[in-house]
Amino acid sequence: MSTDHYLMFADGKLVSAVNKTTPASEAAIYIHSQYRAMILSSPFPCPGAKTTFTQGTYRFGVFDKMGSKETAEALGLSLRSFLEERPSMNTMFTAFVSCYKEPLPMSHEEFAYNLWTMLQELHAVDLSAWDSTTSSDPESPDFAFSFAGRSYFIAGMHSGSPRFARRFAWPTLVFNMHEQFRYLRSEGIFEKFRDRVRKRDIALQGYVNPMSTDFGTISEAIQYTGKIENENWKCPFNPHQGEKL
Repeated sequence: MSTDHYLMFADGKLVSAVNKTTPASEAAIYIHSQYRAMILSSPFPCPGAKTTFTQGTYRFGVFDKMGSKETAEALGLSLRSFLEERPSMNTMFTAFVSCYKEPLPMSHEEFAYNLWTMLQELHAVDLSAWDSTTSSDPESPDFAFSFAGRSYFIAGMHSGSPRFARRFAWPTLVFNMHEQFRYLRSEGIFEKFRDRVRKRDIALQGYVNPMSTDFGTISEAIQYTGKIENENWKCPFNPHQGEKL
């Protein structure tokens, strides 16, 4: 695994999360500094992301090319490392942030293509069963992307996103574990958390994200790219044969 594929921010430095004495590359440090500054800026609307970055309970990876088989294999290793390490973080607010050096720049259509290509390739290297708490059918209102038996909400970001909170110079996929949202619901604070995000999003953008829907109403696949698709859009993701729930 390349040092840049699994990084942590500790004591003000970006270092390997495997060997904490090994620094990240200059490129990774630069990309991370831009991303961290965006998340921790006062107007950024998601308090959960701010908490995660303030606590340092996230891991960060920089990969060469979004959508390639080689990247999928490297990303898969990083996500497995994240899943193994996550219990020791002792918090529900965690994330794995993956940034890609190529391709740049991208239109929304190009980003959407690369996002789903990346998730399809990642799925291809995953030998685990789908998380039983969610559906593998992208048309189902219970769909959520699963890897290594755990479900994620994917937040896609790129330079051409119409949403300010999803606009970042490098194409980026943020893996947020679904159990975080289940935890908020079990504590009876999900609606309050959701409404706070939407209020802050209005303050930033001028209007609430029209894709912002609650899990279980419609497929969350439409939210991954950060832009509304046309009414005839069909998610291009195909789960392994026989894995639809």
